[in-house]
Amino acid sequence: MTTKNLGTLISKLTHETIGIDVSPHLFRTAGASTAAVYGGNNPHLASALLNHRDPHVTEEHYNRATSSARATNMLSSPNSTVSTNLATEIYAPCSEESRA
Repeated sequence: MTTKNLGTLISKLTHETIGIDVSPHLFRTAGASTAAVYGGNNPHLASALLNHRDPHVTEEHYNRATSSARATNMLSSPNSTVSTNLATEIYAPCSEESRA
């Protein structure tokens, strides 16, 4: 079985099983992002996992977790003006004028 055929098989099986086509490349991306979020004191864990010599390659092409985790932390911070403003917009009762 070739590498391409294996990738196609993985995509097909994940689609049949969970309804989503998960390619081997997406597994790499998920692994790198998970390592970045939960790596703790191992800042280059994702690079090692993906066998990249240069950690910048991992950061540039694979790590989607850093900005996502920062956004989540910013929105959940009680002192964040972003979270306060967002909560106000979402949960503020409608005024009489806006209901008309």
